[in-house]
Amino acid sequence: MAKRIEPHTPKWVEPIIEYQRLADRYQTVEERAENERKKSNASKRPERRFIALRKLVSTLKKNHSFSRLDYPSAESEIRRLGVEKIQNDLADLLTGLELTPAAATQIVQRVLEHSSLFQLIPTTATAQLDHLLYVNLSPGLKVLSLMVTGITIPLIDLSCLALVERCQKGRLMASHNNLLLTVSHKETPSNKIKLQESFEISLSIATGVIEIDDSSRRAFVFQRGDTSFALYADKQINIEI
Repeated sequence: MAKRIEPHTPKWVEPIIEYQRLADRYQTVEERAENERKKSNASKRPERRFIALRKLVSTLKKNHSFSRLDYPSAESEIRRLGVEKIQNDLADLLTGLELTPAAATQIVQRVLEHSSLFQLIPTTATAQLDHLLYVNLSPGLKVLSLMVTGITIPLIDLSCLALVERCQKGRLMASHNNLLLTVSHKETPSNKIKLQESFEISLSIATGVIEIDDSSRRAFVFQRGDTSFALYADKQINIEI
């Protein structure tokens, strides 16, 4: 008797999964480092910059009004305020060093003649600031100073000579109302016998507070001629006033 043959139901064969190429499975050290960097950057939250200056502005604007200035206007105003500070306070600082009023007046005039050479420079000399005004400065803030160095002053009278003699072993520094004065004697060539005929002074005026980020962007505040303040900030820095 013949054996019955059952009908055969065909089965579909699943497609073969292709093997990954070795180049896709294995990355170079540089490629892995780059991918890790991208993942790390993607997971980081945006960093808030200029936190210290924002904190200072928030404190100051409780009792003072603020204006926003562009850089040329801010620099021009700071220079004008610096000249006024020199006219009002430098003579007192010099007479405090036992210079005669006549010598002090001539030195003030000589410094004013060099006012175009003053530069705005961030410094760390916070001792110059009015700490009743700038209270509890946060880390990251620096002093914005108007500075000039190496102004040659002739020996006007004996009081100048006495001042130079005090500088023979090093520089003499004195401060008064945000002014920092440095006095130094001029070196005379060792192979020449020459009487001291002049000395040098450098002057720094603390004008405000500045913060600079890792990209060299800057923002600063300074007190104007009245009790108000001015703010300057580079582009893409949004500090509310």
